Amino acid sequence: MASSYFRTVSIIWPPWELRSHKSSISLIIYPAKLFLLSGIFTHIMITFTVISACMMTFDCWDFLPTISYIGYFKGYDRIFVLTLSAFNPVLLLFFSAAFANYDATLSKIDSITMLFTGIIISFAVPFAFIIDEAGSSFYVPLEQVHLVIVAGMIMLGMIWVTISLKCMYKLKNYSLKQSRILQNFLIYLGVCLSMLLITICLWYNSANITIEWIEAIFEYIAVSLSIYLPFAYSLSFQVTKITISVRSLNHSLLSSS
Repeated sequence: MASSYFRTVSIIWPPWELRSHKSSISLIIYPAKLFLLSGIFTHIMITFTVISACMMTFDCWDFLPTISYIGYFKGYDRIFVLTLSAFNPVLLLFFSAAFANYDATLSKIDSITMLFTGIIISFAVPFAFIIDEAGSSFYVPLEQVHLVIVAGMIMLGMIWVTISLKCMYKLKNYSLKQSRILQNFLIYLGVCLSMLLITICLWYNSANITIEWIEAIFEYIAVSLSIYLPFAYSLSFQVTKITISVRSLNHSLLSSS
C-alpha cells in the first residue's frame, strides 16, 4: 500500500528540479507533471468557488448556477481571474512544448499557424475573464466583446487541435505506444467536445429549471475535462523534460585558458 502511494507521488511530484554545477545552474521542468499539477490546482479552485457560491450566495437545491454564471458575480469573478492568470504561464509553456514536439512533422504554414494560435489563446483566456470581470464590476457594456473573444478562442482552439491531431497521427506510425496514446486521446477529446456541444445546446434552450440543472452539470464536466487537456496532450510528447541552464561566463573563460 505504501509503495503504491509513493509511486503515485513520484508521478506528480516534483514538476521541476534544480541542479547546480560548478559553472552552471540548470532548471529541469517535467511538462507532464507540471500540467497535471496545474490542472489539479485549477480544478480545486473552481470547485472551491462553486461550493462557496452555493453556501453563501445561491440556494443550489433550488437553482444550480453554471460556472460562467457564478463568474459574473462580483468577488467570484476575481477568483476566476486570479486562477486563470496563474494558469496562463503553464498554458504558454504547454503550447511552446507542443510546438517543439510537433514542429518536425509540420509544414511551414501549419508551423506558423500552430505557433501563433497557441500564443493568442494563452493570453486570450485570462483576458476574456478580465473583460467579464470589468463588465460585472464597473457596469461597462462589454458583453459583446466578451462573446467575440470566447468565440474567437473556440475557433482558434479547433484550428490548433486539428493541426496537432495531424502531428499525432504521423507520430503514431513510429511506435505502438504512440498509436495507443492517440486512440486514448481521441476518446478523451471526443468526450470533451461532446460535453461542450451539449452545454452550448442547453445554454440556448435553458427555459426551465430542469434544463438549467443539467446545463450546470454538463458545463462543470466540460470545464473539468478541458483543464486536463494539456496533461493528456503531454503524454504524446517525445521530449519529456525541458532544461533551462545559466552558465558562468567568468568560469568558462578561466577553464578555457
